[in-house]
Amino acid sequence: MKSLLQFCVLVLLFGSVLPCMAAPSLVDHYRKALDADPQNQTLRYHLGAALLNQGENRLALKAFRTVYQQRSDDPEINFNLALAYTRLNDPDSALIYLDQALASGAGGQPEIYPLQNAYFNLVLVYEQLGQLDAAVQLLQRLANENPAYLDYLRLLGDYQLRLGRVDEAVRLFDDYLRQRPEDTEVREYAFASIFNLGLAAYGKQDFVGARHELLRALKFVSESPLVFYYLALLDYQQENYQRVAERLPSVYAGLNAELKDSARSILYNTALSLKPLKMFTLAQQALAPLIVVAKPRSKDLVLLAGIQFESGAYGSARQNYLRVLKQDPGYGSVVEGIRAAEKGAFEEIMAAVVKAFAAEDLPAVRQQLELATEIYPEDNRLKIYQARVKRAAKDSWLSLQGRAKTLEEQQHYVEALTLLRQGLRLAPAEPLLVRHEKRLVGLLSERIDDLYRRG
Repeated sequence: MKSLLQFCVLVLLFGSVLPCMAAPSLVDHYRKALDADPQNQTLRYHLGAALLNQGENRLALKAFRTVYQQRSDDPEINFNLALAYTRLNDPDSALIYLDQALASGAGGQPEIYPLQNAYFNLVLVYEQLGQLDAAVQLLQRLANENPAYLDYLRLLGDYQLRLGRVDEAVRLFDDYLRQRPEDTEVREYAFASIFNLGLAAYGKQDFVGARHELLRALKFVSESPLVFYYLALLDYQQENYQRVAERLPSVYAGLNAELKDSARSILYNTALSLKPLKMFTLAQQALAPLIVVAKPRSKDLVLLAGIQFESGAYGSARQNYLRVLKQDPGYGSVVEGIRAAEKGAFEEIMAAVVKAFAAEDLPAVRQQLELATEIYPEDNRLKIYQARVKRAAKDSWLSLQGRAKTLEEQQHYVEALTLLRQGLRLAPAEPLLVRHEKRLVGLLSERIDDLYRRG
């Protein structure tokens, strides 16, 4: 009979809808037997087990309690009492009897008394009754006893978060994800829950609390554009423009259209605020994502050009003013900006010309002079340097051509051709150099043909 009852215990625990060995007939059988022998405690216990199987939990409870004093050390009756109280939504009483079943030896027979499942069912009952503190206390006990069962940590984190104990929830989620990093669902749940706490704090104008929660959310999704946007928004409201320029540009592309509109204004105003502070590099960093788009706004280009002008980058300022003029010819005072930038850019270029000329870097001198010609083609200094470059270039290519001729006479055709082509870079269309190059190429071809014939 005991093995039959143990089987019934398992069926009852897992909530099977099937009758346990024709339980209704067993109830009738035990009731008739008790009519004949009302003092038989064993029959009364078996009646309780049959009633429990039928779902008659209160009647089963009454039968068990009648015989409990004689069987209090039996794990079976303690387990069945715990099951009855669990079904009756009395988890406190169920916990007492489960603990008693454990103390009576049920833990050594997990195939008969699945205590872990029974305890966990009590956790869920506490949750359903809204007694989350009690659920946390029991679940923490289960987690301590079964450290390898990580789902307890996950559920504990959820409960602690719902109780407002965010520090403890973050600790539990961290612990869980360290051991199960592939669980993106839990990671995203933890992130979203804490991020929403940050948004709620922001909505209440609790900016300190909002920042605290947003930074905690980053523990779970470290590169979240949403978090960085709201952190930048907090920085902007507190006029910490340096932090905005450092944080917001990197996530701008990942924002949705609505947040991009807001971020665009934040970045523009940040750059505008950094400009009078002479923080030109950061100001340009703030504007960068607004400039790299296919068609930047004219106001963004004008601000960038103004920043570049004040920082002494006249050439770049001129180019950006010209971009504005091209896409929006009637925009404000762009023409005046171009004129001011051209003056500075020309001086900047001429300084580079002097430096390159002193270093005898004639290709660089020519490149800079071409840029200067675009701005002030009739400037006297420009014409003077153009003449000097022409003379220096002629001296250089004549020298190179003379050395190449000497090498040619020594039949060092490859070395001669190398020198000659250096001269051609200085004077690409010089007839003397072109004819000499052609002759050297012909001599090299003859040598190669001769080698082939010999081969």
